[in-house]
Amino acid sequence: MFRLPEAGNRLTSRLHRYPDRSLLEWLWDSLPGGAVSTPFQTPALLAAMADHVLAAQGAELRVLEVRDGNTDVPVMLVPLVVFRRGPVRMGGIPDFGLVDQCAPVLAGEAELDASLSDLLWGFIEDALGDVDLIDVKKVPPRVAGRPNPLHALPNERPQDPIYALDLTEAGEAPGWRRKHVYKEARGKYRKLQAEGLQFVEVVEDHDRRHVMQVLRMQRSQRFEEKQWYNTLEEDPAQAAFIDNLLQEGGPQRPLRLFALKDDSRIAGVICALAEGTALSAMLISMGGEEWRRFSPGLLLFAGLINWAGENGFTELCFGSGVQFYKTRFGGEPWQVHAYAKPLTAAGNAYLALRRLKAIARRLRDDTARLSAPVAAAPGI
Repeated sequence: MFRLPEAGNRLTSRLHRYPDRSLLEWLWDSLPGGAVSTPFQTPALLAAMADHVLAAQGAELRVLEVRDGNTDVPVMLVPLVVFRRGPVRMGGIPDFGLVDQCAPVLAGEAELDASLSDLLWGFIEDALGDVDLIDVKKVPPRVAGRPNPLHALPNERPQDPIYALDLTEAGEAPGWRRKHVYKEARGKYRKLQAEGLQFVEVVEDHDRRHVMQVLRMQRSQRFEEKQWYNTLEEDPAQAAFIDNLLQEGGPQRPLRLFALKDDSRIAGVICALAEGTALSAMLISMGGEEWRRFSPGLLLFAGLINWAGENGFTELCFGSGVQFYKTRFGGEPWQVHAYAKPLTAAGNAYLALRRLKAIARRLRDDTARLSAPVAAAPGI
């Protein structure tokens, strides 16, 4: 592995606009030592997003290629997108609520020093020089176990963390494995097995389609009960994006699907995105009332963690959000950053308005909390 800038290299950049699937695969394959990325920056996922989500919004996919200026060898790729929010032209790393980590793609044989952060973000700003506002969220500290050279943002703005589980010590009884939740999961799983159901990976194409249909049906019922907005069902582009990933076959398929099932019954489903040794939970659903006593959500995550450890994965990301169950399974917080830089007056106005809305939302929440009636103490 060669390290930059210790080798005295000079970096250059090249921008690819509207790359198709074949160009994406060629760029990823050109990285020396192979591409190192999160599950959210693979050719399969980006092509599916471009074909459906970006196309529905009139957005443009771009790829920034960073090369060693002395050898002309590529050392990093950054997927980019340009889209509109009303009259404002925005740019960033593809997200649209479908991505938990917005990160670059690194060359396996090159290490980019954190001191290059300003230079690399300068390349990104040049590649997005035709927008009003550069807006990037969810920038993680690591990329598949490697330090992320984009994490040290020029004007970093911390966000709520994401939670991930380090599986590299799975064979040495790590502390998280001794948590009570795993003992509870083993007990409930034995009871579910007595009913004839097992935790399995669903691999056959026709079974995957059927199980995904069940997942969406179960989620729809749950969201309707909770009166939550169900983006997957309300946005045809997102549904088509998932269906596209579902059709990717082979042993390295990006979307892995798991279920608690027998030949005719399904108590719950979970799917995850996989790339290299990194796994990221994506969608989960649970069956009806008859399965609640088995805690299918708990069993699905415990089963996914066991499967990941047995199949050579070194990290499992629980996705966005700070829900309690993530720490219950031993997830550790990753501090993710956000970066917003207006390039025009319109971008400045948009960013100022967004900050005012955020302040108003916090004030509204604080007022509601302070004005809520205090619960009476027991016995009064």
